[in-house]
Amino acid sequence: MPSTFYPGLSAVAVLSLFLGYLPWQVAQWTASVALLPTICSYLSVLFFLGGAMLFFAGAYYLSWRGDGSPFSIHPPKRMVVAGPYARLQHPMTLGVLLMVYAEALWCGSMGLVAYAVVLTLVAKLYLLLVEEPRLERHFGDDYRAYRNAVPRWIPRAVV
Repeated sequence: MPSTFYPGLSAVAVLSLFLGYLPWQVAQWTASVALLPTICSYLSVLFFLGGAMLFFAGAYYLSWRGDGSPFSIHPPKRMVVAGPYARLQHPMTLGVLLMVYAEALWCGSMGLVAYAVVLTLVAKLYLLLVEEPRLERHFGDDYRAYRNAVPRWIPRAVV
């Protein structure tokens, strides 16, 4: 079993940066607008909780089933296709993005919406140009079969 210190520390650092510091900086420089406050509040809480569940479930499976951490400092030694990874390829990234969009919705900040869109584009480029080629080199045919069978972002309906 891997040590939980480094994956936990990495998760705190990533979440603090992308969900705390950067959105706070953007919100300081942009105006907020009231967008159907009650509905947005409820939706933002649902998005945030769903994103947090995806992020932490993904981190759990990579740490314990993959025998590593979800981050580059100690990558998983085994390919994980269970839990949220059975339904989509990048649950942790999607979880973070859902939480960022939830913050934008909660705050009614167009600046945070712009931040979320830019972060989505950067994440997509990183996954396509860096992460997925690295996984393909490391896991070979197993990863190629997984990539062809499991969607990146939107899980297929469970029948």
